[in-house]
Amino acid sequence: MSIPGEQPNPYGGPGQQAGQPQPQPQPHNPYAQPATGGYGYAAASQALGSPVPGPSAGPPAGASRGRLPGWVWALGGVVLASAVWAAGTIVGGGFGGDSEPTADLAGYRFHKDMCESVYRSPFLEHYTTHGSSASNHSTHDAMDTSSCLMRYKRDRSSRFASTFVTFTATWHKQTDPTAEFEARAQAQESRSNENQRYRVEPVEELGEEAFLITSERKRDGQLTYAALAVRDRWVETHLEWSDVELSRAGQSPLTKTQVRSMLTKSTEETLAELRKPTGSDASNDSDEQTGGSDSDSGPPKRGEGDI
Repeated sequence: MSIPGEQPNPYGGPGQQAGQPQPQPQPHNPYAQPATGGYGYAAASQALGSPVPGPSAGPPAGASRGRLPGWVWALGGVVLASAVWAAGTIVGGGFGGDSEPTADLAGYRFHKDMCESVYRSPFLEHYTTHGSSASNHSTHDAMDTSSCLMRYKRDRSSRFASTFVTFTATWHKQTDPTAEFEARAQAQESRSNENQRYRVEPVEELGEEAFLITSERKRDGQLTYAALAVRDRWVETHLEWSDVELSRAGQSPLTKTQVRSMLTKSTEETLAELRKPTGSDASNDSDEQTGGSDSDSGPPKRGEGDI
């Protein structure tokens, strides 16, 4: 409602009191930036009357004009990783080099027929040979094995073998057995049960390490099984003895001391035999020592004799 006697203000807004000073329009500044900020895309959108996108199309906050593009950093990371890989390859033996350790067989040669090499005299002091021996061998890129099974009996009149002896040699060619050898020997003690007791003890002066594994009956303490395991560098040998007929009338079973002595003597001599050349190796060594079979034969060479 207007007060009588007053003229309405044509510039006043709703609810604005008459007589109040009115804001003066500002002169247009042609150099002023649009209030919306941003780069040309936002200003042009306003000028065309189209809606302005929410986030500004400019660079992210905190970005500086002097930073390198992301692809430059990615390329630098690839180059650095390649340099580290190449350095490791060269230090490790070069591209395609063989960094695996070389098998150390300690001079032990592979014998195809182990029954020709095993030393049996200690067993013949207590037993009689029963039947023929059986040899077995296998070759592989990872390892070679050769073994011999021997059968004995204490009673000459017996029709059946009562004692079995097996010698096995393994030549490891790709993996060093050192780390696992003792663990495998000690693990035999876990085979003890309500009837048998297994024991493992070290043996000195055989290879780099050796263990005697024995099994005896709990009810009377009689020895039923024994094995002498030896490791020398990458070569392992196992000489096993088992007796299924411990005693007969007028006989007493062998003691642990007797069995240990048999296994030790046989292993010592067999290891020495395995270091001797066999087959073609023996002929090659003989030729090297004598200078070869043709050292004194054949026609004289030019410049020798009367030619």
